Amino acid sequence: MFDEYERKAKIYPAILILFPFFVLQVFYLNKEVTGWLDFVGSVRAITLISLPLVFMYFVVSVARLIAKAMFENLYFKDSLHMPTTNFLLYSTRNFSSKYKAAIRSKLKKEFSVVLSSENEEQLDEIEARRRIIEAVSYIRNKVKHGYLLLKHNIQYGFWRNLVGGSVIGLILSLINLFVFYYIEPNNLPWILSIIMCAIYSLILLSSKWVISYLGKLYAYRLYEEYMSQ
Repeated sequence: MFDEYERKAKIYPAILILFPFFVLQVFYLNKEVTGWLDFVGSVRAITLISLPLVFMYFVVSVARLIAKAMFENLYFKDSLHMPTTNFLLYSTRNFSSKYKAAIRSKLKKEFSVVLSSENEEQLDEIEARRRIIEAVSYIRNKVKHGYLLLKHNIQYGFWRNLVGGSVIGLILSLINLFVFYYIEPNNLPWILSIIMCAIYSLILLSSKWVISYLGKLYAYRLYEEYMSQ
């Protein structure tokens, strides 16, 4: 049903994010559902199976939206400041001048893409960044089937979506704390909810370092793949 990227970068983070919901369902919702669906056993079975699946699809979409709209924009400002863009600027030192010149030359030869000169970049850096973004789209399309690049892309996508989804996971865990303390007192799920609150909070607190680090690794590998072909 899903390709490798869909499974590992989207579905797997969603499962981790939905753990608080599974706890809520096992220790509370199942009892409530049983109370008013005993007379229709089949409906209850369908409900218990379908709700997590529907919720997982929702979480996958929302987690990715939060990750891209909130965290990527917060840490990279916008696509104009992604590592793949920054690395080809004259003003950055991630690549040597010779290596950047080779990339620029190959882009011009293969795609007729001409990036801004050093003087043009100094005069209008935004335009220079826009040209790089356009060039990167050609590069991605050419090397998208590279095995190592896919691994880095999956790794980055997994953590980015996990960071975005941790907002959802933290909210669900806080709801669980309230439910299992006031509505349905139960020590085990309450302790599990405390642990999950701590885990999701730690992921969010370390999100800047994780996203920035993995974003740079992906950018390095993207250009390495491109230049090796």
